Amino acid sequence: MPWHLYGHHLDEWVVECDQFGLKIIAKEAQQYIAAYWARKGQATAEEAPESTVPEFTHDTFIEVLADFIVADNQIR
Repeated sequence: MPWHLYGHHLDEWVVECDQFGLKIIAKEAQQYIAAYWARKGQATAEEAPESTVPEFTHDTFIEVLADFIVADNQIR
């Protein structure tokens, strides 16, 4: 089945899976998926940079909350 999807419906398959957060793991499809993302000028999931979201800690929460309050003028 994956051969039919990447052979005839690659763009739709990749877009739909991406929208639903589904990772395509079919080994035989990986080169076609990488080519699709390269054609779109985007990195593959393996090449994408790691998330820059900091680890959750009490101190981080307070810092981010204070930044939000000041930036969004929540002090009245």
